[in-house]
Amino acid sequence: MILSALAIVIVLAIAYIWASRGFFSALIHLVCVIISGAVAFAVWEPVTYAIMNSDSSRSAWLVDLAWGLGLAGPFAITLAILRLGIDALLPNNADLDGVSNLVGGGVCGLIAGVITSGIFIISLGYLRFETSLMGYEPFGYDNNGSIIRNDRLLLPVDRLTAGFYSSLSNSTFSVDENMAKWHPHLADEGPLLRVNYEEGKSRHTMKPDSFEVFGRYTVETTGGGLLNDSFSPKKYTFTEIDKEPVSEGNSRIDGFVVKFKVAANEKSGRILVGNSQIRLIVQQGDKSMAVHPISVISEAEAPVRVLGRWMFDSQKVFISTVQGRNEVPMAFEFMVPKDSKPLALYAKGMRFRVDDETTFKPFATYKSTLDRDNAIRSGQITPTGKVVPLNYSTAFQVPVKSLSGAPEVPILIRESLPGNVILQKDDLQGLEVDEARKIISGDAKFDKSRLKGNQIDRNLQVRNFSVPEDQLMVQVIVDSRNANWGFISNGAANMDQGAAPVLVDENGARYPAYGYVYETSTEFWISYTPQSVISSVSSMPSITKSNPNVKLTLLYRIGKGVNIKYFAVGETALADFVPKFEVKK
Repeated sequence: MILSALAIVIVLAIAYIWASRGFFSALIHLVCVIISGAVAFAVWEPVTYAIMNSDSSRSAWLVDLAWGLGLAGPFAITLAILRLGIDALLPNNADLDGVSNLVGGGVCGLIAGVITSGIFIISLGYLRFETSLMGYEPFGYDNNGSIIRNDRLLLPVDRLTAGFYSSLSNSTFSVDENMAKWHPHLADEGPLLRVNYEEGKSRHTMKPDSFEVFGRYTVETTGGGLLNDSFSPKKYTFTEIDKEPVSEGNSRIDGFVVKFKVAANEKSGRILVGNSQIRLIVQQGDKSMAVHPISVISEAEAPVRVLGRWMFDSQKVFISTVQGRNEVPMAFEFMVPKDSKPLALYAKGMRFRVDDETTFKPFATYKSTLDRDNAIRSGQITPTGKVVPLNYSTAFQVPVKSLSGAPEVPILIRESLPGNVILQKDDLQGLEVDEARKIISGDAKFDKSRLKGNQIDRNLQVRNFSVPEDQLMVQVIVDSRNANWGFISNGAANMDQGAAPVLVDENGARYPAYGYVYETSTEFWISYTPQSVISSVSSMPSITKSNPNVKLTLLYRIGKGVNIKYFAVGETALADFVPKFEVKK
């Protein structure tokens, strides 16, 4: 395979270079490499988080590169600084006999080559490539859907390097919160993240604080049967990553209720996650180990919120949010040793610590899988976070019958651009479109004088937004055309500008805006970013009563058949749809 050959070539090339320069120079270089690697691993997370949280990280490509840059960058910079400093302090080589120089230099060069190549391969593994990288596909699935190891490099420089520094973190470079504890099998992490939807084409990582853990529950039985449930008669099996079957008798299930935030969205506006991208780190004795989920509890595809339990029981099972409901909780279940203690939950590379025994003491311990299943059916396995009730006391009542017929009613179900504007495919100012010439995402500003409308060739016309098949676009007008419950209505006079504008269904589920269209007498703006929804009113262009010609339309994506009851900003409802606004064509 190409990657194995590349790793070997790097190692041999570095070994040859330092064998030719002598043992003393090679030894100095090896010390510099070891120190540089230690520094790189020590600052890896802080540097990566800083890259992701920087202003420029709004670009998805920088987030995709962050983990690779966060390791390779500090290593290269530290090594360059050390080499320049050492060369200045020790300008002359110590001359040994030819055999000592050749053998000693070669051995030191070989070790330095393994570390350098290992850090390069580990960094490369964290980048957004396909599952198979240069012919190397270390992980896949068995017939039962468990994540298993497929392959190793011929010279496993990644595993040797990770193992070396993991060992140092428990000895020479020992600290309390060390690499061995929080990153067991570190060389596996990057390649596992790339075993994702569409063979590496979906997001393999996300920004910090993109998810949180609300609580933990356990399932412990005396007679086994932990893998089965009452939702299906199928008998399940589960295999560890190195193809060892899990013993149910010595195990328990740890379930963690997780809420992904909108920052974790794909471009499609959904959360998409597979069992390779979720890891639970548990501690058994003085050793840490990583396990992957066997199942997930999430909402089913239905207009009402119904929880179901889905096993990772076949290859390429990926769970997504449905019908535009983001920030909806999921519960991931892990088979862990009975005497183990959970330390941290990782989702797409991001860590959330769960080692606080007070905060993450199980909120429920089920003595059978049937008890757990009944809790799922009754909705008891839900987030433990507090939900602030919606204040609808001053909401304007909107008769739904009044919302049909007229083209300029304040709330419409349509995918077309407001005002029937037509854009040209060759002049999209950065907007991204699909094969059907529908807008997928992007921010753009157009001079109205350049919009040619129907004069554009039909094969180049861009008229609509792209929306998933199970959803419809709901456009809400909030400017002066909506004087009763828009942003300049009397009810919105004291609204919280720092809060998000949301639609709320009859069950209380909230739907964020995925963008907006802003129009003045001279400009036409489009902001449509499903992976980064509108977080506040103040983040959008402002509208005032003094300028009635300015238009602002919010863009929502709602599941078909969902009944919308309120339009709200934060916790204050501005509109109450009577009896309810059904999302249907």
